[in-house]
Amino acid sequence: MRETKKNVDTLLEFIKVKNIEVGKVKEDTNLVVIKVEKASAEAAVEAKSAGVIMVVADKCVAEATEIQIVCDKELGEALPALKKAQDAVDKLDKSDIGELKGFSSPKDQYKDTMEAIMLLIGVPHKKPADLKDWKLAQKEMGNPEGLKTTLMNLKPEMVTEDTKNKADAILKKEGMEVERVMKMSKAAGGLCLFANCFISFFNVSKTIAPLKASLDEAVEKKDGALKELNEAKAKVAECEANVEQQNKTLAQ
Repeated sequence: MRETKKNVDTLLEFIKVKNIEVGKVKEDTNLVVIKVEKASAEAAVEAKSAGVIMVVADKCVAEATEIQIVCDKELGEALPALKKAQDAVDKLDKSDIGELKGFSSPKDQYKDTMEAIMLLIGVPHKKPADLKDWKLAQKEMGNPEGLKTTLMNLKPEMVTEDTKNKADAILKKEGMEVERVMKMSKAAGGLCLFANCFISFFNVSKTIAPLKASLDEAVEKKDGALKELNEAKAKVAECEANVEQQNKTLAQ
């Protein structure tokens, strides 16, 4: 009887231990299930967030692309005008400018051309009438290479709208057609061509300026959105990896 009682007690103790172990396994399993559910919920939230960010990123990319196309189109029209202006100056040599400078009683077209040129390059003067003085024009032509360099380096941002308009008004005077001036003097014609082409480039560049600012802003937004999207995708991948790991733990 004592032996039987001992065996029963041992069996009961064994069952007690096993129940504890089973309870522990069940508890651990419940914890893993909770972790799986939490990880899955986090993955779903991050995936939803990434989807929203992707929509924003796609919109930013489309906006930047559209503005870039407009900028390229405008530049495509402006750059030929700038090149034509620079070519007109580049083709002039010292003797051409020297010949123009040498006229003591220049034609009105020569004086008007130089007045427009001096306006654009910002020759210092006390009053507008000073730019009509041929002696001042001759002084500017005294250094042909220096004048050519100044013209070649002239940029729209160096000229005000008001100055451009004044020069443009001079160039639109009767008898100031480029072809006509070119037939009179190679130098005057080349400078007249430069002034007209530069003004054309100026006008387009002013249209491009706000577009360029919009493009820079759009590109900045696009880059920010793509960075945020990549971060969101990384979080989704991390959450999904966590879900996978918890599922593996649960299956063990």
